[in-house]
Amino acid sequence: GIVVDSVFSAFTTTAFFKFMIFSVFELRYILMIYRARNPRAFQDGWNSVRRELSSFYTRFYGVLFLGVIVIFQLRGRPAVLVLLLYSFWVPQIIHNAVHGHRHPMLTRYIVGISLTRLAFPLYVLGCPNNFFHAAPSYPLAALCLVWVAAQAALLLLQSR
Repeated sequence: GIVVDSVFSAFTTTAFFKFMIFSVFELRYILMIYRARNPRAFQDGWNSVRRELSSFYTRFYGVLFLGVIVIFQLRGRPAVLVLLLYSFWVPQIIHNAVHGHRHPMLTRYIVGISLTRLAFPLYVLGCPNNFFHAAPSYPLAALCLVWVAAQAALLLLQSR
């Protein structure tokens, strides 16, 4: 694997604080969205709320744990792992198709998010002098670029 001892503690500390911020703020935001989409489940008293919260957190952390296991199992297959990790528009595409949403997001939002999320993998996979000292993989970088572009194009086509 890729190990750079001089930056390991900085990345570990940053990852820990990011997880703490996520646990406090972003997970509550996700819970607010869940509550807005399922208001009936939160109106039947305290036991119902506890049951819904328990179910929500169990599913969330179960999927998170399953994701870590999948990433660990796919560490020898970087192409599959990159395609899986950069399939971030697929749930939105499925949601739009199932619910028939026509204009879910602005074009500039879709393009902007796609470009900013591509910055890191294109740097690591395409730059020969990256800070990981990893050998570049131009075919994998191109595959990642084409995969995200195809998802964004499909999402934009759904709005027509």
